[in-house]
Parts: sequence; structure tokens; C-alpha cells
Amino acid sequence: MIYIPDRKAVWVFHSSYTVAATPAPNVGRWLPYADTFTDGEPETDPSIVPPEGFIQPKRGFGKVWRNSPLVRDALGWPSQFELPYEAIVSDYAIGTFDASGQFTAESFFHTVTDFGGGKLVRIDEATGTWSKQ
Repeated sequence: MIYIPDRKAVWVFHSSYTVAATPAPNVGRWLPYADTFTDGEPETDPSIVPPEGFIQPKRGFGKVWRNSPLVRDALGWPSQFELPYEAIVSDYAIGTFDASGQFTAESFFHTVTDFGGGKLVRIDEATGTWSKQ
């Protein structure tokens, strides 16, 4: 999971994606969620008790994790809290131009890179997948 603060979004990446019924290395499912957590809400749910050695995610990550069985099942229980990491998210539209020069977007791609310019993942919105670069 990564938090994109300027978009108030939580992006979930998991690798339980298969191609032709075979696990695919360096590719997985991408699930975008709005970060709807607001200060003053409970950071965790005390009725959800993690197994020994694991924790319940907090705040925005926790809210997405608690409210989405798909996310919980795909990621399981975390063993540590989130860590800060600075990255750059770039967006690219793929589409066509009509005869008058009007552009129509057909799909969007995103890349997440570190500040050294190394690509971490490429996201294809049309397929809902990520791939490691």
C-alpha cells in the first residue's frame, strides 16, 4: 500500500495475479482507493484482534484494509506499521486525435519512481495491473 497525499488516495499493490493460470513474476493487481480517513476517527478497530506477531493497520491504510475484504485477503496481516518513502507519481494518457485535433483519452498509465529516477512500478488503469520496471 502507498499513500498519495496530493490525491488523497491509497493505492494497493498485490501479487496474487496470474497470467494464463500461472503466477506472473513482477506483475500484480492494482487497486486504487480514496483516502477517506479524517482526524478524530478511530485509528483502529479494537474488535479486530491481530494474531500474535502482527498488527492492525492504522488510519487511512487501516480504514481501507478494514473496509475491503479484497484488500485484507490479498495482503493479510501486516507485521509492522507503514514507513515514509518519498516517490514521484507520473501520469500518462493513451488515446487518439480526431480530424480536428481533439484528443480523446482511452486509457491511463502511471509510473511510481524514486527520487533517483529508478522506476518502481508501472500501473495500467485499463487492466488494473502493475508491473515492476
